[in-house]
Amino acid sequence: MILIGSGLTLAFRAKFWNIGAEGQLLMGAIFATWTGLSFGDTLPAWGIIPLMFAAGFLGGALWGIIPAILKIKYAINEVISTLMLNYICAHILTMLIVGPWKGAQFVPGTDSLPEAAILSVIPGSRIIMSH
Repeated sequence: MILIGSGLTLAFRAKFWNIGAEGQLLMGAIFATWTGLSFGDTLPAWGIIPLMFAAGFLGGALWGIIPAILKIKYAINEVISTLMLNYICAHILTMLIVGPWKGAQFVPGTDSLPEAAILSVIPGSRIIMSH
């Protein structure tokens, strides 16, 4: 959330009203989850976790570029486009967890990520560390 707030501060100072942080967060999570599910069994934790972070950053950035392109090329209001893209991203996520990514469980959701792709918590604290 701190990273999202920092990014939004930068966008607001540039006079770009980004209301799409939720969608960018979801798209980053989609990219990171795909990376973890696809490569988590083949890479060690020191490789998969940074790769998942990079994929998450890339997914969120690509989703954030869409309203910028729409504003520059077609003069579409960024408040409307970023807001509407949140809903599109939420529907993409829903489609993935009830469709191609649906795990073995009865309810919608993915299978669990491999152990190497999960950050653990330092015992007795809320601090997350890699394996």
